[in-house]
Amino acid sequence: MMIRKRYIRPAIYHYFPMGDKDMMHATEEQYRTKISFRDYEASSSLYVQMFDQKFDVPPSKIYRPDAKLMDANRLLVEGSFEANLPIGTRIEVYYMQYNKTKRIANLKKRYNLKSDTFSFREEIELEKGAEFFKLAFKFYLTDSSYEEPYIMMNDAWLSLFADEPLDEKDEEDEEDDANVI
Repeated sequence: MMIRKRYIRPAIYHYFPMGDKDMMHATEEQYRTKISFRDYEASSSLYVQMFDQKFDVPPSKIYRPDAKLMDANRLLVEGSFEANLPIGTRIEVYYMQYNKTKRIANLKKRYNLKSDTFSFREEIELEKGAEFFKLAFKFYLTDSSYEEPYIMMNDAWLSLFADEPLDEKDEEDEEDDANVI
């Protein structure tokens, strides 16, 4: 088995507010990205995405070296951020896979914030043809009276596992697997 690891720095050039962008403000503090939320409502669409472009297309060429999946079969994504958000805030984490032109898989996990640090860890079987990866977070902020809500991104770690070359599955098995996510 071959393992390749890389980390994504929490610098401001790696994270992008998406959705209702005017309700989020990104700043860099001590080489980390701080996303502040302001003037939001319970129905606001508050996303923060690792790497650029829309959700349905891979990152631009500048981010592809960091987002490249190489010849891996599995991906382990680990990271955390500090959160000045109400305990119980719902957070959705999206693990997205892309070929050269479009998104080919999307795994969504739901969590409720339990402390001032939110950690995520997910091992993902990579889809055939997956070349790039993106990560996104959606925040469901319902308490608009909360003082100075923000998140502060920490390092994210990508571990790429190349077991043996993928064996050719029967067509039926591949179709069954595609419906799992």
